[in-house]
Amino acid sequence: MSVASSAEGLEPVAAPAPALDAFDPSAVRIHSGRYEAAQSAAGSYLLSLDIDRLLAPMRREAGLPMADHTGAPTEPYPNWESTGLDGHMAGHALSAYVAFAQTTDLPEFARRAASLVRGMRECQEHMQGLMRGFIGGVPGAVEVFQRIGRGEVQSQAFSLNGAWVPLYNVHKTFAGLLDAWSGLSSIDPPTASMARSCVVDLANWWCRLTATIDDALFARILVSEFGGLCESFAELYARTGNERYLDMAHRLTDSSVFDPLSHGVDALTGQHANTQIPKALGWQRIGALTHERRYADAVETFWRSVALGRSVSIGAHSVAEHFHDSADFGPMVTSEQGPETCNSYNMAKLTARMWLQDPRREYLDFYERIMCNHILSTVSVDEPGFVYFTPMRPRHYRVYSSVRECFWCCVGSGLENHARYGRLIYAKQGGGPLDSRRLLINLFIGSSLQWRERGLHIKQRVHHAADGSLLVTIALRETRGFRHELRLGVREPQWAFGWSVEDVQGGTIAVDADDDVPEGFRPLRATWTGGMEFTVRLTENIAVERLPDGSDWASIIVGNTVMALRDGHGGRDGENADSSRMGHIAQGEKLPLADLPVLCGNRPPRLVEGSLRVEALMPDGALAELTLEPFAAMDRTRYSVYLPIARDESDAARVRAGLMRLDEERLEHAAGIVDEVECGRQQSEVGHQYRGRADRLGRQRDVHWRCAQLCGVFSYIMALTRDRCTLHVEIMKADCDCDYAVFMNDMPLERTQRCTMKDSSRVIDVYAVPQCDPPERLHEAGEAGACARFSLSATATTCGPRVTALRVVTSS
Repeated sequence: MSVASSAEGLEPVAAPAPALDAFDPSAVRIHSGRYEAAQSAAGSYLLSLDIDRLLAPMRREAGLPMADHTGAPTEPYPNWESTGLDGHMAGHALSAYVAFAQTTDLPEFARRAASLVRGMRECQEHMQGLMRGFIGGVPGAVEVFQRIGRGEVQSQAFSLNGAWVPLYNVHKTFAGLLDAWSGLSSIDPPTASMARSCVVDLANWWCRLTATIDDALFARILVSEFGGLCESFAELYARTGNERYLDMAHRLTDSSVFDPLSHGVDALTGQHANTQIPKALGWQRIGALTHERRYADAVETFWRSVALGRSVSIGAHSVAEHFHDSADFGPMVTSEQGPETCNSYNMAKLTARMWLQDPRREYLDFYERIMCNHILSTVSVDEPGFVYFTPMRPRHYRVYSSVRECFWCCVGSGLENHARYGRLIYAKQGGGPLDSRRLLINLFIGSSLQWRERGLHIKQRVHHAADGSLLVTIALRETRGFRHELRLGVREPQWAFGWSVEDVQGGTIAVDADDDVPEGFRPLRATWTGGMEFTVRLTENIAVERLPDGSDWASIIVGNTVMALRDGHGGRDGENADSSRMGHIAQGEKLPLADLPVLCGNRPPRLVEGSLRVEALMPDGALAELTLEPFAAMDRTRYSVYLPIARDESDAARVRAGLMRLDEERLEHAAGIVDEVECGRQQSEVGHQYRGRADRLGRQRDVHWRCAQLCGVFSYIMALTRDRCTLHVEIMKADCDCDYAVFMNDMPLERTQRCTMKDSSRVIDVYAVPQCDPPERLHEAGEAGACARFSLSATATTCGPRVTALRVVTSS
């Protein structure tokens, strides 16, 4: 029996029906200004990609020539596509092509999806032996995975057998093929069938590869980020009924995170955020399929921690990709590495599924906040490009990807995000006869819906009246011209009051006596012949929302729209990212926080002629009126989503003094720093070309570290200057007695000083760095700057200290 046939004859699992059903993505079209523009920009970006270059890493690993469809040589894209995560973008692009094929009327998206699937299948068919069924561009994939098959597993958070998160990479292909299987089934059935064969073969390859690996060794595999493989195997089980895939989904349940969450314990502080969210997606899918209570408990604990305790006003979370202490949002307003787009991509997906399964008001409220504020803001409309980090540091800015240059993870999720605005605008309630099913209008976004089974066309228009009220006009048309009756549920959001129906034309609207609607909805019954329309009027609340830790920072929200202050000061260095490894970070000037206007709690914001105005105290003590704008509509500018807030004018001096302290601390830390590595943090380490042998990483809450084991070593490439420099090695104070040696390009360095840091839990060892004139350049750095490789090694008798950071500092 062939590998592809192992799922033949099995039937999809008859899982318990969810409370609500989403409409097929092809049934919804977006017609609203910013949403439509964002979708168009993302689609244009997607069409600019070259299928042959996306496939090039996969062809290389399959032993095929890296050539285009004409046979001409081609090469992989640069950036992350050529530095270890090779091939991950093909999976994202496939998901995106499918999503756009469903939600637009352009056949080119489906054509490109088919080309990718055919290219993946060709690569898959060339894999032999233990790798039979594999598809992917992981560099050295055969060696990486054959070692796993032999029971050899060397894993750290972001590496597995020396490769950069290879299972995370494999998951992107897996997910893309699943999307092609389902999304193209009615558009291009032959390609959907081929995608099905591909993903079944890919899944069976992994099952075979790990069949003889015991649970202890498998747990070591799960130390390395593995994306949403748990979710993908659960989904494949749902579609095929093959218990083998459910067993694998259970194996991919990472107990180190799952167990505390399933018992109601939040142990997320310090964790890499987007390593954990895809795991929760898998748990949700398993729980929905099997009714295992522990999975539902883990997902609920996770969601409440992240959505309600760790997220800012735009619905997003994380600093420098990690969960910070939920009791301290200080890093959120000081760092240039704010919430990550991939996190919101996955949290929106998770929350949508949770709401359809159990339609609680808080789920839909959060989904709306994250989709309509963060995700909508992560693509530049006029000059298409995607955002990685969205800094919440006031007066800072975002960096946008450049087509054919930038291939970050958030470019991948960005390609998909903006085809999915229609995912939850509408839903169906009720599992009885078709005519008894209720249409739910969940989100107020200009759009249209074709409910094909009932011959209905629904259109939604959204605008503001002269008095500032939000008007949602809903047009209903029965395409066959019959008299029609429709049960409706129209949302009554918590961010509005004064909900009313008015201007009914062409039919009648009545309150439905059957009020089985989800929490936060009004039950209605519409009756008409041919077509009718009516308008829902809402008055939006204006909310001043502090950070979850209650600190002196506030964001202002009108209805569901987060507002921000535009700031034209300062440059925006690197706003259009290049292909450099860390080009996704807005590393330009951090403007002083002490220069910010301070809001006063006794002076509430107000709407004036359609604009939001708020009074604030300026640095000179004068009171000024500021105009705020919707954050999601801001492109390529400095901005402030959060502003400092005082109780009243008399409290402003205290708040401004706190801002001045933050500025002083930043300047003190940054003084003289030429380059810095944050040990144990993925982007910082990969950006400095980490190497290691017999070393490990860990964390103590949100303090990350790396240490060399017996005879172990780890190293980074760091920048130098012509000035005399020192190397500062930051270690945990408890490890002061651990012996270790430091080398610069294999030259031993001498420690000249040891000093204790302010927090007293860490110390800094200072090493003199020999001057080079000109400074030595390492070819492997890949850039023109002067640099050196600094190594830290342990002895044969003791492990080295836990190192939290390395800094090259000018002696001056």
